[in-house]
Amino acid sequence: MNAKSKGKKKEFHVIGMWIESAKNHFWWSIHSSQNSLDLYERFTSMVHHCVDKHSWPGNTHFVKCQHDKLTDTEIRATKWIKIGSTAHAVMRKFLLSANLRKDLLQIGNSIHTTGLEVYHNVISKYLPKLYHFEFDHMEIGTILAALDNNENTERKQKTTITRKKGGLTVRKHFTVAYRKPMHKFIARKFYDKKKYDYLKDMLKESRRRGMIGEKIMLPTKRKLIAPRERDRNDLIAKSLKFSRF
Repeated sequence: MNAKSKGKKKEFHVIGMWIESAKNHFWWSIHSSQNSLDLYERFTSMVHHCVDKHSWPGNTHFVKCQHDKLTDTEIRATKWIKIGSTAHAVMRKFLLSANLRKDLLQIGNSIHTTGLEVYHNVISKYLPKLYHFEFDHMEIGTILAALDNNENTERKQKTTITRKKGGLTVRKHFTVAYRKPMHKFIARKFYDKKKYDYLKDMLKESRRRGMIGEKIMLPTKRKLIAPRERDRNDLIAKSLKFSRF
């Protein structure tokens, strides 16, 4: 029985309250770890954190939590698992199991595909899948998508700085979205607007070339040439023959 199933039982209800935090901690561990052992130590540190223990000996890479010091209000509002309780024993058994350790040590060098998925979305902006494009259009659209993505791939989260009597206050911007698979609202970072300064450079260069009369070599259309002639009637006959099976 896994931790999620245990969390549904009444006596282990407190475990169920930590499952969502465990998911977030898992992704953070993958994103911030330096190697496989570091990943394992970061993720299994939840054994200590869930009992309100934020530093521990014995590890090589990760020996304390990296979050800010919890306030008294945060400590009182958190449903901590009692150290040495049956629920804590179940958490330890799951997080420190040999199978989980083996799996974590194998994915230490994994990378997130978020950047690639964002790039694919940018390509869809320039080359919508609802339309058919010729080769030249596909090539130029892909180049524009790559320029757009590379220029804006490291945008920072939008912040607002206000000056008050006590000093400067920095407010980070978020947007709220509803996740259907999770059936709940989540907060996402709101990033600065995209920049397209590279388009101005492209226009300036095009104007410069036009003024000096420089010819721009346009790509020639490429045709796909089959290695031999086709027999239309023969292909149709074969298609009808195999469609019966």
